[in-house]
Formats: sequence, C-alpha cells, structure tokens
Amino acid sequence: NPRTNAKFVVATQVAGWIIGKQGRHIRELQDNSGAHIQVLKEGEVPPGVPPSDRIVEIGGRHEAKAEGIQIILMAVDSMPAMSAPRETLMLIPRQLTSEAEVKDVRQMSGCEVEVRDLPAHDEGLCTLLGSLEARVKAAQQFLKRLEEVVGDGSFVAEKAPTAAAPARSFPEKPEDPWAKPAPSAQDDPWSRADPWTKGWLNLE
Repeated sequence: NPRTNAKFVVATQVAGWIIGKQGRHIRELQDNSGAHIQVLKEGEVPPGVPPSDRIVEIGGRHEAKAEGIQIILMAVDSMPAMSAPRETLMLIPRQLTSEAEVKDVRQMSGCEVEVRDLPAHDEGLCTLLGSLEARVKAAQQFLKRLEEVVGDGSFVAEKAPTAAAPARSFPEKPEDPWAKPAPSAQDDPWSRADPWTKGWLNLE
C-alpha cells in the first residue's frame, strides 16, 4: 500500500548522494535492504517544504521498509560534508502528530521529536534529532504506527481547504553499534558487522 510508505525530506545534494552516479548507490541500497527506494522529482514536495528539497520514499514489506530506513539514514550520516547535530525530516500523517503519539515515540526511541503541520496537506513534517540509532528507532516506530492507522481505516486523506475556508521498549543496544556481532546476537541490526568495511555499500 503506497500510503504506508516511509517518506523523508532531504536536500538536493543529499538526494544526489543517495542516487549516486548512474543510480548505482540507490540500487545498492535497495539490494541490501530489500525495499523499493525512490527519490521523487524536484518540486514534488508538499506546501511548506522548500521546493528545492526532494522526497525519498521507501516501500515494500514492513521488514524491508524498516531495514531501508536504517540503511538510508546510515548512508546520509556517512556523507563527508554532514556535521552534527544530526537531524532527519520525515513526513507523517496528521493522525500521528498528536502530543500523545509524539510522546510515545520519544519514550520508545530516546529521540527528540518536533512536529509541525503543513498548510493544506494531510501530513505533518517531523524533525528527528539525536543519535543515528535513536533517529532510526523513531522513524521505524512512526512507520509501525502508520501501518496500524492505515490498516484500521483511521487514515483518511484530507481535502485541501477552499479559498473561503479559514485559515515501547527496544532491545538494549551494544556498546558499539558498529561492532561485529557475537554468534548469539546475529538478529540484532545494531550489532551487525560494519557495512562500510564489508564493502557492500561503496559510497564514493
């Protein structure tokens, strides 16, 4: 269901980094996540978002989308020009922008979450601030909630106003998230081997 796709807003240069020369990098990202990842054309952003920004959309099965979120955020954080503080911009339905929803994501991820509504649009722009792991957990939790509200029918796209209208707990992470996993921890995505040293995502 396209309505359950995870959507992130990135600057033009970040979009270029994700795509890579002749689309090589984005194909590697897709191959290693199992998700369908696409960068929308310039100008295909909702009102309230700089028109030069781009949307990165991640689709597929839940597990593939969750893995795609992690891989995309890792790739963006690896950009040499990027510097702290790190932040991730994510589009979420207005149903998930309530204080209760945001508080829940904060508590479960340890990530700082700021949300603002977008004019004449059925989504809000969510800013995730914190470590890479915290931002990934927050984005994955929003993805889970998105799939839940779409599944129970509570996500209904809102019509743009006319001119006359008035204006949970996560597994404990290891000390080093990039350390090679112990044999008993192979299922923990944060104890996986460093993908950059394995060479499966060669971003140059």
